[in-house]
Amino acid sequence: MLCLFLTFALTFYWIFIDDTLRLSGRFPLYVKEPAKELQ
Repeated sequence: MLCLFLTFALTFYWIFIDDTLRLSGRFPLYVKEPAKELQ
């Protein structure tokens, strides 16, 4: 149950940060290529 909560929290946190970066426009390259950065 704790693992599920942590997964949900991390996912929500990541989405929130990603949207913030998109709105701020300070990291356009990072926002455009998130998959390549992770892989």
